[in-house]
Amino acid sequence: MTNINGQTVNQEARSELSHLAPKNHIKGLLHTKEEAKKIPREFECEKHGYFKAKFSEVMNGKVMVNAVCNECIKEFDLLVAEKEQEILAKREKIKTEKQREARAEKLKGRGVGKRYLQNSFDNFNVDTPSKQNALLKTKELCRCIIEGEIAPNLLMVGGVGTGKTHLANAAVIELTDSGKDCGRVNLIDMVRRLKSTWSKDSEESEESVLKMYSSCDLLIIDEVGVQFNSDTEKMFVFDVINGRYEEELPTVIISNLDVAGVKEIIGDRCIDRLRQDGGKVIAFDWESQRA
Repeated sequence: MTNINGQTVNQEARSELSHLAPKNHIKGLLHTKEEAKKIPREFECEKHGYFKAKFSEVMNGKVMVNAVCNECIKEFDLLVAEKEQEILAKREKIKTEKQREARAEKLKGRGVGKRYLQNSFDNFNVDTPSKQNALLKTKELCRCIIEGEIAPNLLMVGGVGTGKTHLANAAVIELTDSGKDCGRVNLIDMVRRLKSTWSKDSEESEESVLKMYSSCDLLIIDEVGVQFNSDTEKMFVFDVINGRYEEELPTVIISNLDVAGVKEIIGDRCIDRLRQDGGKVIAFDWESQRA
């Protein structure tokens, strides 16, 4: 493993500790044989006392003279080893932080905002049987997707603050970390994106956006009921849900409305397709948890 300068961990450690490196008691390492004869065979280390120099004949008739205290070398090597561990820990911390930032950015692109990055199945409040049921159904949906089984559609309905979006974000995080393609999008944002393709300046086509929404492993459409409810919007929603229905891909619909209200918003044909393949309704019929 090297740093941005191409240094190994050992090289970086020695570079940082260069001011503590033991000094050679003579100038230069390579000498002619005549020069080597004039070099003392013993030197004094201020810390460890007298030591013998090492003479080694190398190529071209040169003699390498090592006049460095061996005990100083050992002490320095211990410092280098400690510094290497420090550098490795620092590099690992930087690597982990970069991975965390990349993961957060990826999840953001899939509809999980910074506030919801800690949402998980483990920290969903399950103090009632109804909440336990909501958790189990959402986890089962993810299990089916991860294991390649046909997964059921889900319709999550209930008041604000009851945990619908928590479970939705937890599902996106779970599936993303498992390598699946998924996302959560507010209905009005999905419709706006599709409408924007009609602009002559659009970089996306309606077909490409529909394909994106219709082909991912899981699509969660949130905030159903917060829109203008025009025929065009209903057409877009049907195109997406029908595309996913034809590909046997699950869709989760989330709304603060009841089932009848959702049906009025997205239409009978969408509801009919969501009921296929064991589609389930989860009623979040408890008080808001945000207090």
